[in-house]
Amino acid sequence: MAILGHGSKLIIVGPLGGTAVTLTLACLSIDPGSNKIDTPDSTDMLTPGAVRTFGSGLETPGDITVKYNSNPTDTAQAALVAAKGVPYIFQIEYPGGTWYEDFVGIVNSIDESIPDDKFITKTAKIQKTGPTSASATATAPTTMPTAQTSGYSQ
Repeated sequence: MAILGHGSKLIIVGPLGGTAVTLTLACLSIDPGSNKIDTPDSTDMLTPGAVRTFGSGLETPGDITVKYNSNPTDTAQAALVAAKGVPYIFQIEYPGGTWYEDFVGIVNSIDESIPDDKFITKTAKIQKTGPTSASATATAPTTMPTAQTSGYSQ
């Protein structure tokens, strides 16, 4: 079954170990990215044949890309700017509250586009750090954790 993304939300919960702000960013699109696993070259001089071998390495949790209309007076956009370089807790709510993804991320860039005949938009990149928790139930934290655990829960 295919579903439209309309109604999806990026919720800015607050800084890791700080006070919850819980603001919803009005997004045009949310790209949750993908997890990637390093595959370091394990070929040595005794590897048979002329074919490289690879091993399994560390997982990089990926990054989130969100696009939104620029509004200098929006408190959620101001919170996103405050999250640059600082670990923040975020939540993606999929359409109709069908799925939730919680993660800690660091905003590493916010780019602006000023077209001639359309609204000014911004695109933020948020690097996930540590594990991601995904479930069919909203899990908005009531207290802000101060340390991350390892692993992926689903």
